Amino acid sequence: MPQDNVLDEKLNKSFDMLDYDGDGILEWEDYVTFRRRMQEAFSRADKAKQDNLARALYNLWLWLLTNCDRDKKDEQITREEFLSSIREIDREWDTAAQPLVEAQFQLIDQDGNGSVTLSEFQEYCKVLGLEEDIGVSIFQELDDNGDQRIELSEFGGLLRDFYVGNDVTSAGTRLVQSGP
Repeated sequence: MPQDNVLDEKLNKSFDMLDYDGDGILEWEDYVTFRRRMQEAFSRADKAKQDNLARALYNLWLWLLTNCDRDKKDEQITREEFLSSIREIDREWDTAAQPLVEAQFQLIDQDGNGSVTLSEFQEYCKVLGLEEDIGVSIFQELDDNGDQRIELSEFGGLLRDFYVGNDVTSAGTRLVQSGP
C-alpha cells in the first residue's frame, strides 16, 4: 500500500467500522450499537465505566457533528463529509478523541489494574470485527517490554495511529488490513 494512500484507506476503513448498519451514513444509532457491543463484551465492568464510555461516545459524536456534518440539519454524516473533515481530529485529539480512548481502555481493563491483557485485547478486537491473528500480532507489537500487558499510552498510540498515521508498517495500519 503506497504511503500516500495509507491515511485515506484507514479513514475509509474507519467509516466502514463505525457505520454499523452499513447504510453509508453515520448516525447516532451507529454509536449506540458500538456502545452496546462494547458493554456486552465487557459486561463485568462496573456501571461507572460503562457510563463513562457512553459519555465519551456522545461527546465524540457531538464533535463529529460540529466538524463533519456540513448541513448541520440532518445529524447524519456521509462518507464524503467524514473523509473531508476527520483529519481535523489530530489537532484536537486531546479533547475530541482521547476521552474515548481512555473510556474504552478502562472498560477493556476488566480487572482494573491499569493494563490490558491479551485476552482482554482479543475481546476488544472481536467487537471491532478483527481477525484473531491480527489482534495477537498487534498486541505483541504494542507490548514493548514483553510483560504480556499493554498500557493506556500504547493503546492510545494504536488508535491515534489508526486515525492519523501514515506509516505503512504500523499496528494502526494493520487494523485496516483485517476485519470487515
